[in-house]
Order: sequence, then C-alpha cells, then structure tokens
Amino acid sequence: MSEQARLYAMNAEYDSAKKSQVVTWVLWIFLGAVGGHRYYLGDIGYAIAMTLLAWATFGIWWLIEAFLINRRIREKNRVIFNDVAYRYGGAAQPIHLYRY
Repeated sequence: MSEQARLYAMNAEYDSAKKSQVVTWVLWIFLGAVGGHRYYLGDIGYAIAMTLLAWATFGIWWLIEAFLINRRIREKNRVIFNDVAYRYGGAAQPIHLYRY
C-alpha cells in the first residue's frame, strides 16, 4: 500500500469513527439530564451515574456538563485518532486518556 493510500484509508476510518460535536450537543440538550451525551461518547460508567442520580442533582449536573463537553469531545477524538494511527503504523503506541 502506498503512503498516500495509507493516509487516505487512515483519514477515512478516523472520519467515520470520530464523535460529532453537533450530535453531542443535541444529545446534551434533549437527554443531557440522564447522560445521553455521555453514552454517545462512550463514557458508560459516567452516563449510568448521571442516569441514576439525575433526580438528586436537580439539574445542576446537567448544567455543569455544558462546560465539560467540548473538552471531552476533543479528548475522545484524540484517542480515536491515536488508535487509528496506531493501526496504520502512524504512531508508536496507542494513547488512552480515560479520565472519567
């Protein structure tokens, strides 16, 4: 496989796997109180906690999430990119940034 074909395949895989900022924000608006946006981002444990504790936080947790979403999307997409690059030989090792 040529270098150009490898990069094209790597970019195509990344584009199909990366998380959309628009989808995340729409999920936050409609399902944010129960962690819908966190399920989408793959933060299952965090999302389950939000689902179970939504009633106890009176919506405050939902509002705090508005300040954390963009950073989490960037971190998640960085992990996805590094995993894809690793599979295509573009990085030394996969980098995982699980903080939640």
